[in-house]
Amino acid sequence: MHHQVLRKFPVVAAAVAVLAVLAAPARAGQCRASCRDARRVCVTEAKTALLACKAGCLQSASPADCKAACLDALRAARANCRPLLDQCRADCLAAVPPGEGSCALGCGATARTCLGGVLNTGKDCAEGCLAAGGGGVVTCLEGCAAVLRSGGAGCLGELRSCLSGCGAGVAGACVDLSTGACTAGACSIDQACPGATEVCVPECPPPPPVWGCFDFATLRCSGDPCTLVQPCPVISQVCLPMCAG
Repeated sequence: MHHQVLRKFPVVAAAVAVLAVLAAPARAGQCRASCRDARRVCVTEAKTALLACKAGCLQSASPADCKAACLDALRAARANCRPLLDQCRADCLAAVPPGEGSCALGCGATARTCLGGVLNTGKDCAEGCLAAGGGGVVTCLEGCAAVLRSGGAGCLGELRSCLSGCGAGVAGACVDLSTGACTAGACSIDQACPGATEVCVPECPPPPPVWGCFDFATLRCSGDPCTLVQPCPVISQVCLPMCAG
């Protein structure tokens, strides 16, 4: 049990480090909310594509096999949308230099309005296709999915351009998610962090506190220093603040 906790410490520490940065600036709330709205557009696009696929299966010689393939198409649609959402989150994270909060907030609010319009248009389009029925329902639904896909991407592209005008090119700090520590890399909305496990944050989070190792075999502090990202050297030990110093 304890060695499982120890293995998870780097992940927990990385999450704490990133959340500490994210929790502070409420000025980026609208921007991050726009990314959540973009996710709703992606989900609706995938569901619309699934409806189109299932409607086409009614004419298939093997409807069961056809519908199974539709689930694969649903997963593929979601996977194709993920890079856009990841980029949106990275842009919003990099777009909060000091003093630029109102600009980023305005960009996020505009993007939310744009994405809301795309979502409503896509839903109305799909409902109209289903209500009309007939042999053209598949093509009609596929067209609705395309509207959602291109519309969502367009809104996120406008968001990125807007954030670039907010002074988002100001360099941020790169945090390695595998260690929770800042690296030497610099980043901005126009330049991602060089490492595959790094994310761009407005400023480097403070280093984790140095605690001490408590050994369950002896029920004593061992005297070894540790942090949440540098756990104790022995499996029977756990890092606790009570053993600090």
